[in-house]
Amino acid sequence: MIDAVEAVINLAKNHSGLTAVTGGRIDIRHRYGQDAGDWPLNSRALILSPVGGLDAADPTVQRAAIEARCYGDTYYDAGLVYRELRALCKQTRRAAHTGASLALVYYLVIRGNLRRMMDDEIRPNGGMPAFQVILETAVAEEPVLA
Repeated sequence: MIDAVEAVINLAKNHSGLTAVTGGRIDIRHRYGQDAGDWPLNSRALILSPVGGLDAADPTVQRAAIEARCYGDTYYDAGLVYRELRALCKQTRRAAHTGASLALVYYLVIRGNLRRMMDDEIRPNGGMPAFQVILETAVAEEPVLA
């Protein structure tokens, strides 16, 4: 069975615009910190986290709601990430590798309004600028043949 969130994360990681603007910092949780291998505190990133499943009328389709957080050192930087996220949603080729399988993403759309925020968990003194939006996706339950 395909994991819808993993499929969307891998789809984002394979999007050249997102990879270029984030330096490949795309994950299910942020990795900002001060340990070796952590993301620099002033870098751009895209975090895609599940916020719930949606009713599926078709049992062969997995629908999910995903919270997207676009981080940057400034709101301008966070906006660059959001712009590329919008480009990903408009992309017409939507197949992503998940483990040993190829997942078919039927759609990835932005639901609701963009929210501007400061994430105090990352930067306790002043916060890390971010834009937050909810995405909706539908992914085939079964892998597709490559």
